[in-house]
Amino acid sequence: HLLHFWRIFTSPFSHADWGHLIGNTLYFLPLSYLVISNGLSHYIAVWGCVVFLNLFRILFWHRGGHGMSGVVYGLVGYLLVIGLLEGDRSLLR
Repeated sequence: HLLHFWRIFTSPFSHADWGHLIGNTLYFLPLSYLVISNGLSHYIAVWGCVVFLNLFRILFWHRGGHGMSGVVYGLVGYLLVIGLLEGDRSLLR
C-alpha cells in the first residue's frame, strides 16, 4: 500500500464520469471562493487537513476513493466552524 502514496494527492482529481466531475465542480468553485476570501493560508490549511485525513482513509480503509467530495466536505466544515466562531451569536438564540 505504501507504494501507492501518490494516490493521497491525486485522488481528488479523479472522477468516475462527467456527471461526477460537474457535480463536484458546482460545489467546489463557490466554496473555494468563500474560503479563499478569508485568506489563502486558510484554503491551503483546509487542503492540508483533507490530504492528511485522506492518508488515514487509504491506510486503514482499503477501499478506493476518488473525487473532490472529500475536499468539498472539508470546505463546508471549515465554513461551518468559522461561521460559528466568528458569526453573530444572536442568531443561535
